[in-house]
Amino acid sequence: MLEMDTKYIILTLFLIFGFGEIDLSAQSQKEVILGIELGPAMQFGNIDQSNLQGLTLKNTLNPQIRFNGYLELSDNLRLKTGLGLMTYSTNLAFGEFSDPVLIREVANISLGLEKEFLSNRKLRPFLGLDIFVQSRPKMNKVEFDSSEGIKLIPASETQDILVNQGTVTVSSSSVFLYLTPSVGFNYQLSNKILASLSGTYGWNLTDPLIIFDYSTLTLGERSYSFKGSYSGDFLSVLVGLKYRLR
Repeated sequence: MLEMDTKYIILTLFLIFGFGEIDLSAQSQKEVILGIELGPAMQFGNIDQSNLQGLTLKNTLNPQIRFNGYLELSDNLRLKTGLGLMTYSTNLAFGEFSDPVLIREVANISLGLEKEFLSNRKLRPFLGLDIFVQSRPKMNKVEFDSSEGIKLIPASETQDILVNQGTVTVSSSSVFLYLTPSVGFNYQLSNKILASLSGTYGWNLTDPLIIFDYSTLTLGERSYSFKGSYSGDFLSVLVGLKYRLR
């Protein structure tokens, strides 16, 4: 509950702070900017329970690209809309062995605000806040129940980790909602062109992306259990270019 409250407090303060400076005059010439951003996004693996030492969910780096449009609301505040593509993947690992799995490429749309500071200088810090919406087909739960066991990851040259009982659940949600604050700076290359560098954290406000719940694993003659998940939260670094249309 506290985590959810923090997200909505951030959203509320930013909206109040930002919209307090909007110039609603219809006679002023509004600035329009088009931009492109690309860079890696780190997706976090969380281990909830495990008694098999060395079995982990690795953080994964996934590429993303975004196309953005900006509309000036005041001298240093812009409305931002975007269309992007991001890849999600998982990586279950044991020691030097791993089982990376490409989940899928996911398109998303976004709407938010970008507030720029020191707009009379070439180097201009900014704060941003966006709401991302992602849509994708629903997927089913995969269940494991085998006395012989199903190979999970090669643990050594002579032994394997086998799943006897367990489930892998991919979220049944078809729409995912993210709250994504960002911080960065714009650098003016010319009257028309800006370069940008920013860091963004994405909070998944809906279901976890994927949950691994293996109640019975065997390695050699011993039994173990493992439970972990990818929440869908991500941390990204983006570089980009922005072009002023007017």
